[in-house]
Amino acid sequence: MSSFPDKVIILADDSIKKLFLDESEIQLAKISSLLVSLEGDFENPSPLAELMRACHSFKGAARLVGLGHLVALAHKLEDCFVCAQNHKITLNSESLNILLSASDYINALRAIRFEYESIETCDNLIHNIDSILTQKPIQKSASAIKESKINLFSETIQTDDDDSVKVSNEYLNKLLELTTESIIENKSLPTNKNALIKIKSRTLKTLFALDNAIFALEAIPEAKNLAIKLRHTQNTVKDTLTTISEQIKFMARFTRKNSEISNKLYEQIFSGTMRPLKDISIAFPRLVRDLSLALNKKIQLKISGENCILDRKLLKKLDAPIRHILRNACDHGIELTEERKSLKKDETATINLEASHSKTSFVLKISDDGRGLNIDKIKERIVKLKMSKKSMLDNMSDEEIFSFLFLPKFSLSDKVNEVSGRGVGLDVVQTTMQSMCGSINVSSELNKGTSFTLTLPLSRATLKALIILISNQYYAFAMDNIHAAITLKNASEISYQGKDLKIIDAAQSLELDSYTKDSDLRNFIIIEKNKEFLAIEIQKFLGESELILHPANKLLSKIPCILATSIHNDGKPIIVLDTNLVADYSQKSKIKTVRNRILVVDDSPTVRERIVNILTAGGYDTDTASDGEDAWGAVRVSDYNLIISDIDMPKLNGLSLLKKIKDANIPTPFILVSYKDSPADIEIGLKAGANYYISKAEIESKTLLEKINSLIKQ
Repeated sequence: MSSFPDKVIILADDSIKKLFLDESEIQLAKISSLLVSLEGDFENPSPLAELMRACHSFKGAARLVGLGHLVALAHKLEDCFVCAQNHKITLNSESLNILLSASDYINALRAIRFEYESIETCDNLIHNIDSILTQKPIQKSASAIKESKINLFSETIQTDDDDSVKVSNEYLNKLLELTTESIIENKSLPTNKNALIKIKSRTLKTLFALDNAIFALEAIPEAKNLAIKLRHTQNTVKDTLTTISEQIKFMARFTRKNSEISNKLYEQIFSGTMRPLKDISIAFPRLVRDLSLALNKKIQLKISGENCILDRKLLKKLDAPIRHILRNACDHGIELTEERKSLKKDETATINLEASHSKTSFVLKISDDGRGLNIDKIKERIVKLKMSKKSMLDNMSDEEIFSFLFLPKFSLSDKVNEVSGRGVGLDVVQTTMQSMCGSINVSSELNKGTSFTLTLPLSRATLKALIILISNQYYAFAMDNIHAAITLKNASEISYQGKDLKIIDAAQSLELDSYTKDSDLRNFIIIEKNKEFLAIEIQKFLGESELILHPANKLLSKIPCILATSIHNDGKPIIVLDTNLVADYSQKSKIKTVRNRILVVDDSPTVRERIVNILTAGGYDTDTASDGEDAWGAVRVSDYNLIISDIDMPKLNGLSLLKKIKDANIPTPFILVSYKDSPADIEIGLKAGANYYISKAEIESKTLLEKINSLIKQ
């Protein structure tokens, strides 16, 4: 067994230490990834050669900063890979576990900046690698870094990263903001150039007028002196005209060059805020390997689209949801080997992780070829947990049944183990996705497998949009929401994909001033809402553009349907609109207040319809909304005696809807209904301002109508 001194002498240059920290991060990530790739293919020379080089590079860097123990450990790892390459030893799963333990140990030290180490652990690892080299039985290594730690670096090492070469997200975001302002300011430069062109035109007219006047005066003997003076003035005007012309050329060159530099600067900084999926996916093969060993299953992970990029903040937050889904797939989704054999499946199960870009979105699909989701078992579990009645579940679609998987503490497993079933369910994944303005969908086929699709905005900084004119003002719709843009002559109706569409007048819907049409042409934007196509009529198409988004000013908060603001190339402001809310305003703007009218908000059509039937039987009129955003649009154009809302909904959840209503000082009573019925959940709902909080399991009892009647009477 190797022995080392308790104190290691190292170089005192902090800059070298920081370079080592950065280099070790790269080399260790490569080593860990390559080790996992060896599983089942231990004699493949390609990863063995790369592992040898990576260990050699790490060894040299560790020697430079005086980390003698790690130099010795890296040297043993290098020897191991050289011998495997030369077929002097044969690696297997047991020896791979030891090599991964060595990689984990060095990674653990890097996480604490190599400030401490466990000599015993390092010695045990070196001893076990010696056993691999001599093909002797391997003993278990020490498990963790002991509390008795030895300082590797001298006391002069700095623990903060203030002068690190790595740039913080905040700094990048500030640079991006300043660059955006520069681009916006550049858009006003052509206006200045056009003003100079107008001055040049007027100066030319003045020059011609002077020339005519001088010609007339020169014909009068008494006015020759005046003509001479005017000629001098004319020359001065000519010089001025030349200067103006030069300034126009300079302005054109300056505008073009400045625009190019600003745009390039923006692209460079923007790209700095984006990172590829492989930044986090490099650790997933190791995770799946460890899980497969712990669960005694054969599982392989296939990753595609690792170079797809995403905002670095979103990517960092995405790591935990992916890990959660992978754990669930390994534990619940993938069958044991014998079960797979009986189903005539490949003994080795496959989990696919596929990333792609769709327009302005980042899409990640995680699918397995396991047992799939059993609808009947999910229904049984829902009834057992008293989340709903069987009669309601029988009328629900598979998609609605799957939505129960995302409720707090919902699990199909009664057993608790180290992998899953720990009370932390898919609701955490959904909450995380919603916090990033993303979504998650699940699809499954029994005995075929399950797929989770995670969709996120590529970036929150820009938007590809269609610029339009409504009532002589600039507006924009996100291109993702537009199915088609159509211009028709003298059209009284419009059809799309063989169906006649309802026409929505955007100006009327937004309560804008009417405008005079330039021609007999009518311009329509085709959108889809609730699986129905609608045609929004606008004044004019101005073209597509990549907009730099800015939050809407508080002064604009009363403008309906607004999402954000931007600046057009001519410097004029653009208001970015939500197409769905424009449609809502059109549908609801003519609704008159009806006494005892209740708004029911729920993303489940079955639950929504059931509540409506109960209210109708109780003598109330109703309107419905499929999510919080639909409801918010209805509340702003109509008066209701009461609002009944679910909590967990896409786009805008029930608690956020309630906050909007309270912030707008709308006095409408509010009842929250939810499958979440723990005392803590109820307390959160009531503190948010709800008059009552009712479990969905109680909506068919007298409780709901009793609460409604008490609020309506008040």
